[in-house]
Amino acid sequence: MRAPWLGAAALGYLFFLGACSSFGPEGPETVRGPAILVHYGDTTTLSVPSSARVGVPISITVTSFGGGCIGPGETEVTFQDSGAEIRPHRYETVRLPPDMGCTRELRVFQHTATLQFAQAGEARVRIVGLARPGDAPFVVE
Repeated sequence: MRAPWLGAAALGYLFFLGACSSFGPEGPETVRGPAILVHYGDTTTLSVPSSARVGVPISITVTSFGGGCIGPGETEVTFQDSGAEIRPHRYETVRLPPDMGCTRELRVFQHTATLQFAQAGEARVRIVGLARPGDAPFVVE
């Protein structure tokens, strides 16, 4: 003869296992941060026109590094009196469920920013990101 509580206990155990599995609401946690512009000696490359015309858009392309659990993010542009600042971003997975992992690969991403200057003269363009190892700030002008 079966005890009625045995079925309830088994059902509760299955519910507990389901709540702790990777199929539950807990997924990977991803954070947004500055793009990695230097990766252990490999340095970003830039594609910058040598000149621009007032009111005519130009494109600047910046490479960044990632792979595995690091993917490309948005690219922000802010204009200043002396030029512009470009901030490429990355998305990095910082916490994974127990049954997931990141591949060990190096990828190169391209970030494109469109700039348009309102006045003639020299302009300084700064690209702001990080250098690894150490996640130190890294700026290219």
